[in-house]
Amino acid sequence: MSDIARGEKPDWWDDLEDGTREDALVSNEAERVYLRAPNHEGEMRRYWFDVKDLTWTGKNKYVSDALKIGEEKTELRIDQYYKDVLEAMIQDSSVDGSLSIFLAGVSPELGQKLQDLAPRPGDALENQEAKNSDEPFAAGVREGEDTTTLDSSTTSGEQ
Repeated sequence: MSDIARGEKPDWWDDLEDGTREDALVSNEAERVYLRAPNHEGEMRRYWFDVKDLTWTGKNKYVSDALKIGEEKTELRIDQYYKDVLEAMIQDSSVDGSLSIFLAGVSPELGQKLQDLAPRPGDALENQEAKNSDEPFAAGVREGEDTTTLDSSTTSGEQ
């Protein structure tokens, strides 16, 4: 069942109340999230993070910041996107020290759990990522840096 319908009213329309401006705005309050992940020796550890949702325009700003637009192709630097988004979303945590340094060196297991808290960059970008998944990394990208290569036509008007 789709959340968007054009033309005719969908079946769910009469079952819902009208949404208000207040309903649509992102909360200003952070929510505590509890995670567990193995440390470098494989022992489980617990972490908490106070996470605040991003607005739609906030998310789009980080997508735009992570886009590298070239003459022949456009790349979405996924690592940069998620690092920037998580830095904006995480208000406090059980991890001491710099959040930026922590995110840069976090284990893949905990990093994936944190990434799952962040909004995905967008369906158009993900569809292109799947199409390009067998292409090698572009020149000039550091080894290990995650990028998505897009055709220039994919990003026109969708930034």
